[in-house]
Amino acid sequence: MAHEFPLVYIEWVDSRAIGRGWTLTDEIKSTPMICHSIGWLYQEFEESIMIVPHFAEDPEQCNGGLEIPKCSIRKTVGVQLIPEKRKTSKKK
Repeated sequence: MAHEFPLVYIEWVDSRAIGRGWTLTDEIKSTPMICHSIGWLYQEFEESIMIVPHFAEDPEQCNGGLEIPKCSIRKTVGVQLIPEKRKTSKKK
């Protein structure tokens, strides 16, 4: 099932809380959290995309889906899978 969707790397800015409980206003600092995610581009909506890192077969299912708002995305790059070279054993 995963082969039906493009594999992508997404760099995006996450939202975050300002602190726990009451915080003095002069102690508030902006520190954006840059996130890096890889997954199959499962769905695209008007304002967000959904990537899924795990698929299973029989029955078809997925796990770990993440919906990212498009306004948070800084970079999207297509990822190409490289087939693994099989090691051959040398007979003595």
